Amino acid sequence: MRNAMSDLMRYIATPRVAKHRFFIWLPVAVMPDSRLYAICRDDDATFGILSSRLHEVWALANASRHGDGDEGGRPTYNAKSCFETFPFPPYSPLETAPVTGQPTPRPVWRAR
Repeated sequence: MRNAMSDLMRYIATPRVAKHRFFIWLPVAVMPDSRLYAICRDDDATFGILSSRLHEVWALANASRHGDGDEGGRPTYNAKSCFETFPFPPYSPLETAPVTGQPTPRPVWRAR
């Protein structure tokens, strides 16, 4: 994973087990632990696709469940069933490059 992140400034992360699926940017200085699923991409197009309702529905339909409960447990995001099987649209590096004049959102970090 370190090799995959070597040319990146940030990567996409999501909790493996979560009631609500969300994705965030993390700087490469923050290495994920076993509870995070890291996606070694730093383009906004991939982030947008993963954050879309279409991907959310896909992930919920293909996720396994963790734990018990009234709702049958919490969805578990994993590579084989949720990410690798998702039909990403074909796009070129040109389409994933930042658009001139548009700011790229940066995460806001707070000291604890």
